[in-house]
Amino acid sequence: MKIFKKIIVASTLCLALGTNGFISSAIAAKRLALVLGNDMYTEVPSLQKAVNDATALDKKLTSLGFEVIQGTNLTRRQMVQKIQDLASRISIGDKVVFFYAGHGVQIDRSNLLLATDIPATGGIEEEYVRFEGFDVQKILEMIQGRGAQTTIMILDACRNNPFKASKKTRAIGGLTRGLVPIRSARSGTFIMYSADEGQEAFDSLGEDDTNNNSVFTRSLLEQLDNPDLELAELAKNIQLSVLTTVESKVENQSQAPFYIDRLFGKFFFHEKKKTDEELFWSSIKNNTNAAAFKIYLQVYPEGKFISSAKLKIQKFGALEFNKQPAIMHAGFLNPASFAGSGIAKIVNPQPASSIPASLIKVGVRDNDPIFRDSSRKPILPRDVKPLSCLELWRARNEIYDRNGYCFVTPLGIQYFNNATCNTTSSNILKKPVEHLNVKLIQIWEKKKRCKAQ
Repeated sequence: MKIFKKIIVASTLCLALGTNGFISSAIAAKRLALVLGNDMYTEVPSLQKAVNDATALDKKLTSLGFEVIQGTNLTRRQMVQKIQDLASRISIGDKVVFFYAGHGVQIDRSNLLLATDIPATGGIEEEYVRFEGFDVQKILEMIQGRGAQTTIMILDACRNNPFKASKKTRAIGGLTRGLVPIRSARSGTFIMYSADEGQEAFDSLGEDDTNNNSVFTRSLLEQLDNPDLELAELAKNIQLSVLTTVESKVENQSQAPFYIDRLFGKFFFHEKKKTDEELFWSSIKNNTNAAAFKIYLQVYPEGKFISSAKLKIQKFGALEFNKQPAIMHAGFLNPASFAGSGIAKIVNPQPASSIPASLIKVGVRDNDPIFRDSSRKPILPRDVKPLSCLELWRARNEIYDRNGYCFVTPLGIQYFNNATCNTTSSNILKKPVEHLNVKLIQIWEKKKRCKAQ
């Protein structure tokens, strides 16, 4: 397995050094997306390509590292469930994309997205549509209220009101055309509409249009293939592409996407990878605990932030590494959690005098550790995340094993055999990096619900 180099994770520093605020930024921060597409409406005109749009964008965002929730042809209740699913996954600092393709209307400057079971109605029943539709503003406020750092809304749903059929467009034509700008787009928000206010978004360019996606989404997918495009540049390219395509294919018609940019800094769908050193430094640079910067100097003795680290140490003072926090003992998993799982039970360590002598040197040691250098070098959350509960147990206890821990369970004996053990005390880790790595693994054991006590 890969040997991980020179990075101490901010979240482990947060726990092991008693600092605050790193877990959400370093471990919990995610890239999430909710992608919805509705074609098969029961009482209002159906669409042709909204489901294709959602399916294609789901695939694209997944390939770009997003955790995607997808839904197609959803009733109102099903849309509520999907939105609630997204809400339950958002943590402080996350980056969230919301994409909707399907029917939408605007009533009194409110944009409403419509589920497939929306009843046919007329202008005199606007209040009913208001209650049955999904207010884009409220969805945005929900995402922001959950603590998302960045919210990107992409709406391929520029429709008309009241309901009126139009086969070529994604419009339910009528008195007021298109969607309208969000009333209050807070900082950290980017909203893109597939057509300008007063315009309709084309689902298709006509019967001879063989493209599987709408005019807007096909351009969006094309631009997402470019790894160097920042979000605002991507949006401008889509504007030009859609406008040119529609005006060249449809007589006397226009479609000009527009966007609202309230982001600070740049956003790339293709993440720009920082070096390990840059990732570590960005996670500690605002810390007030000198220990974080001492560890930086140990791991990066020739790093590019050495001068800044030394100034931080002078400012905040040195922390003695021998004053380590309490660490959970090696058998912290609940035995009952493995009932019927095929995994041997793990029990709390016993006093050395109670360990049967026959167990001390029995078993075959595993010579292919999960993290070979975990007692010397820090590990990354992204490398711990894919591991199973059993692999996490192994990775954590390999650190204890190297420090002479005596295992007493069948599972511990099987992997570690106790050939060189000398203690059952769990308070045996001496190196700061070992404490940090154990804490990181324990975090993921809990996140994966490995039944931590």
